Amino acid sequence: MERITRLNPFDHYKAQALAQAATDWFRLFECLRPNPPSPTPTLSDKLEIIAALHRMTEFCTYIAPFRTDDTRMDAFEDTVAEAVYKLSLAKAVQE
Repeated sequence: MERITRLNPFDHYKAQALAQAATDWFRLFECLRPNPPSPTPTLSDKLEIIAALHRMTEFCTYIAPFRTDDTRMDAFEDTVAEAVYKLSLAKAVQE
């Protein structure tokens, strides 16, 4: 997935905060253990994470105002999904 950079500094901050919450809430690292672990998520990994994020109230509340801005929404989803993946791998290594 191509990286899109239309996020403002607060979006980047919020993406990291939501990624931390999502990693803890979904415990996705149990599902995301590629063999061997890859430092970057596949498209399937990102789509799986994004689908899960849309079940998270805090995530949906934050993106609600820019649902009509597809580029910003895509960039935000991609950024959060990538952060969740990396946090998930880091937590899996710690265990």
